[in-house]
Amino acid sequence: MSEPRTPKLATDEMTPRQRELYDFFTTGPRAKPDNPFRLYDDEGFLTGPPSAWILSPEIGHALERFGGQMRWGIHTSGKTREAVILAVAYDARSPFELFAHEPAGRAEGFSDEDLAALRDGRVPDDSSEETRVAHALALELIRDRRIGDDSWAHATEVLGLPVVFEIVTLVGYYQLVALTISAFEIHPPVRD
Repeated sequence: MSEPRTPKLATDEMTPRQRELYDFFTTGPRAKPDNPFRLYDDEGFLTGPPSAWILSPEIGHALERFGGQMRWGIHTSGKTREAVILAVAYDARSPFELFAHEPAGRAEGFSDEDLAALRDGRVPDDSSEETRVAHALALELIRDRRIGDDSWAHATEVLGLPVVFEIVTLVGYYQLVALTISAFEIHPPVRD
C-alpha cells in the first residue's frame, strides 16, 4: 500500500482558514462520540477527504458545508441516504468510503446481510419503497450516467422531484469524494 499523497499538517503549521476547517472535523458533529466514524486519527491528523481538502481551505470549507448538507440535510431516511452512498462506494471500490459508511449503514439499521446485498447491487428485502427507488436511481445514474424515462417517472412519483434532485446530488457528491480518495491514495485507518 502506497503512502497517502496528503501532508500530515500539525495545527501550528496551518493557516487560520485551515485551522477553522480542521476544527470542523475534530470538534463538530462529525467528531461526536456516537458518530460511526471520525475524520482524524489518534494523533490528531485529518484523515479521509478532509486531509486533501485542507490543501485548499476555501474549497475545503465549501465541501465541508456541502457534505454536511448531504449527510444531515436531505429529505430521506438515514437508511436511504446510506444505501445511496454505499452504492457509490461499492461501485468505486473506495476503501475509505466503505470504512466510513458501512458502520454508518449499520448505525441506521443495516445488518451484515443487508450490506452484502447492497455490495451485490441489491437492496435488502425489507427495504422501504423510498430506499428501493432511491437505490435503483443511484445505480442507474452510476451505470448509465443518466436516468431513463420510466425510471424518472417512477422516481418522481414515489420520491417527488426535490428528493430526486437530492439523490442525484448525493451520488455526484460521493463520486467526488471517491475520486479525491483515489487520487490522493487516502487509506482508511486500521480498525482495532
